[in-house]
Amino acid sequence: MSRNQGITRYKLARRGDVRSLDSVQDNVLIAVSHWFVGAPILLVKNLTNESDQIIERAESSNNLILTAFFISPEEVCYKKPNANSGFDYFRFDVRTANKVLIRSTNNARKGQLPHYDGKILITDPSPALFDLARNTEDYPVVLPPEIPHDDFYSRGSVTLFDEAHYAVSGIKPGIVYVVECRSGNLVRSLEGEFDSLNPVFASRRYFVGVESDRKAVFVWSKDDGRRIEGPFSPGPNVDVSSAAISRNEQMIAIGDYSGHVRVLKIDDGSVVYKTTLARNRIEALNFSDDDGRLYIGTDTANLVVASLGSSS
Repeated sequence: MSRNQGITRYKLARRGDVRSLDSVQDNVLIAVSHWFVGAPILLVKNLTNESDQIIERAESSNNLILTAFFISPEEVCYKKPNANSGFDYFRFDVRTANKVLIRSTNNARKGQLPHYDGKILITDPSPALFDLARNTEDYPVVLPPEIPHDDFYSRGSVTLFDEAHYAVSGIKPGIVYVVECRSGNLVRSLEGEFDSLNPVFASRRYFVGVESDRKAVFVWSKDDGRRIEGPFSPGPNVDVSSAAISRNEQMIAIGDYSGHVRVLKIDDGSVVYKTTLARNRIEALNFSDDDGRLYIGTDTANLVVASLGSSS
């Protein structure tokens, strides 16, 4: 661990990409890709006592945690590949360290559930999405005729939101589709000057899409589909690698492949915070509960905690 000018760095491993971050209170959930058997690939770091609780270790030379999030301050839900070319879904109790396999799929079932297995990004850590992990068949994504089925699932990420009742995907140039899952009704089409967006995710108030060529991030209002100020970028001539919305939904954090991080106000695009982590690619971003800290995951197996009251 090292501290410098409002930034604290935690070295998680010798090598690896921090693939995802989630946080609740002073606990940060970190998923790391790893090539070393026995190395931690999913852990909870408590920033108060600076302790690590390891949930999963690498069992082979290429283990990945594909999705991990807090479903409550005490419980984590995550999925990882299994030996049957499918996925295993687990629930982990942070207090008791008890891990339970809640669902498992194989390659045959994977084809029947394209909207969940391998194609969907779960970004809303709600109890309903935890239920979805156990009962995916109850939430089929039915598409209206004007949206190609294969395109919807294969060309871009699909994200469920609002307790799994709706799905959003940016698969075509200039269009983002918002679909009601049960009926297949097209709720709204969002427009912008982009080729396609991947990923697209939803917060309480906004849809957020990262342009496929990685040059900008687009934001729309969920209420009326209005394009918000932007598009947003961490700087000129950079490639966006990660984005996150603050808990109060007034700021957006954006990172790039060269280590630049910018936090901007959504309403006017003004810069609230900026820093550069030299020789790092920004892989994941997450705000603390009070939006006073920004958690940054890098391709050098670092967790960086930045105080938003200072810039470097």
